[in-house]
Amino acid sequence: MCRRPDGGILKAGSFSGSGDMRVAEVRNRVAGRLGEAAASGDEDVAAQALDFCRALLITLASEDADSDVNVQTLAIKTGTAGRILGLNQEYVRELIRRRVLGANKSNGEFHVPLSAVVSFQAKSVKFSTSPVPFDTSNWLEPKVGTSAGWPKGHGPHHKGHDEQQGSA
Repeated sequence: MCRRPDGGILKAGSFSGSGDMRVAEVRNRVAGRLGEAAASGDEDVAAQALDFCRALLITLASEDADSDVNVQTLAIKTGTAGRILGLNQEYVRELIRRRVLGANKSNGEFHVPLSAVVSFQAKSVKFSTSPVPFDTSNWLEPKVGTSAGWPKGHGPHHKGHDEQQGSA
C-alpha cells in the first residue's frame, strides 16, 4: 500500500480535490508520456521521463486500478525507494538519517515522498546534460497542444529542439 507523507494509507476516496486520480488513469497517462518522450528525439527528456515513469509505476504496482491516488503526495517505504534508486534499503535509511533524502517517520517506519525520490534520482544522474531537472509536479495533468504536459523548453516542438535537430 502507498502511504501519504503523514502516514495515512491511500485508499479509494481518501482524498478530495483536483490532484486525485484513479490508478488506472495514472498508468494510462504514464504510457502516453513515455511515447511522447521517446518521440521527442531528446535523450535527456527520454531518460528523465523514463526515470520518473519507472518510479511511479513501481510505486503503484500493488495498488488496485480503481483506487484514487494523488501523485504529488505519494510516499513510499524505504524498500520501495531503494528499488527505484537501485540502492540497498539500509543505505536509503542512512541517506534519510543524514538528511540527504527527506522522509517522515510513522509507526517506526520511514515514508519517503515519491517526489523526494525522483528529485534525488535526478540529481544523482551523472550522464544528464540538463543543469536542473525539470519539474514533474504537474506532468500527468491533461493538457492540449503539441507540447502538452512538457515543461517549457522540453517539449518535442520547442525552438531549441528544432535547432538541435537541424545541426545533428
